[in-house]
Amino acid sequence: MKISVYRDIESLKKVKSPVVSIGFFDGVHLGHKYLLKQLTEVSDERGVDHLLISMWPHPRAIVQNIQTDNFLLNTLNEKIELFRNNNIKNLLILDFNKELAGISSEDFIKKILLDRLNASAILLGFNNSFGKQSSTTTQLGNIASKYPIELIKSEPCCKQFTDVEISSSAIRDLLLKGKVEEANQLLGYSYTWSGNVKNGYKVGRSLGFPTANLEALDINKIIPDTGVYLVYAHIGNKKMKGLLNIGYRPTFNRETKSVELHIIDFNQDIYDIDIKLEFVKYLRNEKLFDNVEALKKQLNKDLIEAVDFFSKKRGL
Repeated sequence: MKISVYRDIESLKKVKSPVVSIGFFDGVHLGHKYLLKQLTEVSDERGVDHLLISMWPHPRAIVQNIQTDNFLLNTLNEKIELFRNNNIKNLLILDFNKELAGISSEDFIKKILLDRLNASAILLGFNNSFGKQSSTTTQLGNIASKYPIELIKSEPCCKQFTDVEISSSAIRDLLLKGKVEEANQLLGYSYTWSGNVKNGYKVGRSLGFPTANLEALDINKIIPDTGVYLVYAHIGNKKMKGLLNIGYRPTFNRETKSVELHIIDFNQDIYDIDIKLEFVKYLRNEKLFDNVEALKKQLNKDLIEAVDFFSKKRGL
């Protein structure tokens, strides 16, 4: 599915009378996917185009002047790819700045959606809001009723999967607690994080467990809590099984947090290579061992558990 990505409103002249949905959509999780499906279905039923409006950077960086380090679930490119995978054909990415942040909900509907985009309807999630006042769906409905544009409210989804309300903030909280399996359930896919291989202390190699020391490609992406994880490591077109340690290596008195990957049955030079990690399972917390031998014993135990898990997962 091809997606047309627009960075300014003037270039949207080919999009006719669209049904529009608006949001940041961090994570493009199950709740978002439910809304995106409705967007494409409603527009198809009405014989008009659909238009998804998102923005970059995250509003909190502008409105609240808060850094987004270790906060986001997706990079912009990841989000665009997820939109494409969910059959979105027309995507407008607005530059979220102080001027956009200062636009009222009513002005956004009238001056942007109607006057400039000629939108025929707005599809909103059940807890969606936009505009300077962060108007609720009820308030937005009252505003829209004054103009020739329909407001369609989406219902909550996915209660059959979890008792937790599916939201980007809930997923962030799970990842920061190391609960990657629960986070993946709400996302509808495995959370990913990417890093570049840098020179490390080479301690793992001396233990018989060579590791790649990873430096974040995007510091805005959340790195899950400290601990040992089972991951898939993507290098180019190759997908390999791995053990990942996030933490401070307390047995060796390190003070700097590191992300170290051991790729199972792999021992090649991959310095300065980008690796995408796909988080599959939390294995254990980071431990302080009495000595190196105790650490090696635990690493062997981790490896056995990892091989067993991946074999079962692949149905082998």
